[in-house]
Amino acid sequence: MASTARASRWLLLGVFLVGVTRSPTVDALESAPAEATSDHRIQQLERRVAELEGRLQQALGLLAERPAPRVAAPPPTAAPVALPSDAADRTREALLQAEVQAAAERRRAEMATGSPLLRPGEWELEPSLTYGFTSNSRLSIEGFSLLPFFVAGLIRSGSVERDLVSAGFAASYGLSGRYQLEGELPYRYRSDDLALNDGEAKRASGSGLGDLRLGFSMHLNPKAIAGSTTWLARGNLFVPTGKDPFDHDPENPRDDTLPFGSGFWSVSADVTAIRPSDPVVLFASAGLRYTHGREVSGDYLSGDLSPGLAFDYSLGLALQLNYRTSLSFQLQHSITDETSLDGTDIPGSRINDARFGIGASWSLSPRRSLSVSIAAGLTEDAPDFLLRVSMPMKFGGKG
Repeated sequence: MASTARASRWLLLGVFLVGVTRSPTVDALESAPAEATSDHRIQQLERRVAELEGRLQQALGLLAERPAPRVAAPPPTAAPVALPSDAADRTREALLQAEVQAAAERRRAEMATGSPLLRPGEWELEPSLTYGFTSNSRLSIEGFSLLPFFVAGLIRSGSVERDLVSAGFAASYGLSGRYQLEGELPYRYRSDDLALNDGEAKRASGSGLGDLRLGFSMHLNPKAIAGSTTWLARGNLFVPTGKDPFDHDPENPRDDTLPFGSGFWSVSADVTAIRPSDPVVLFASAGLRYTHGREVSGDYLSGDLSPGLAFDYSLGLALQLNYRTSLSFQLQHSITDETSLDGTDIPGSRINDARFGIGASWSLSPRRSLSVSIAAGLTEDAPDFLLRVSMPMKFGGKG
């Protein structure tokens, strides 16, 4: 009885296991002949149960040995990215470059449409510094100078070397896109060295104001189409605010007699043509300067002195290298007729001044730039060397 109950229990367990995990061994038992003894079946079932229990224990052991799955920790809160210490400077520089480029494009567009003058209500202030050197070794110089670098007076034989430093301040104001007012007042320092053939050397130096310039510019064709030639007209009035040369003896220079101005009222007028041809801008000008004669009474010169009429022209081009930098090349030539004293022309007083210059300009900001130029004299009356540095700055303006 006990044997029958035990067999029934194992048989039920085997049927349950067959439903859960059907294996080839159980299939074989089901397909066995009906005449197989019950004891043989019980032994097979016991072996199968033992085998399954062993596998179960082995699986449980593996599960116990496997580490618990790691739960991914939430990502830490991202710390704010520290910007480089110069990031703000680089950002400002990028914005500045964009503004400078826009200003350069605006200048090129203005040049292409013929509007190089200041806008209405706009100011331009231009401090400048100029250094010049000139020398002369002609056997005789009899004349009078209207140019700051020309040697005035009578020198029998020898040479004169002159250094001149001029600090200028110019201001311009735009009345409209067509009219512009201008003014400039220089302050000069000069040093003269005189060497005569007899071995005597003399030297004098001093400083003082130069002549005041008042100017007016006018755009002649403001409605010119883009790319056409722009025409400008300029007029200047020169006021004798600097010390005149009438007391200056070039053979006996003294510090207190060095001149810094012409001593005459004069006016000039010129016409300028500007032709854009991207990336080059061509320009040319021609003009006249009239100096009003006067009665002078100085220690060195006295009488009715009338300087000659001056004619000048210039040719040049400007090349835009990039939105910040441009180069310019210019030839300037001025010819002044003889000066007359009491109706008689002074021999050797005709002035022929020709020079060639190269300049560069850098845009420091949309409304400020730095310009540097050098020039070399091509004729005997021209200065040997010129160096000029200026910084035009714009303020105000409408639109």
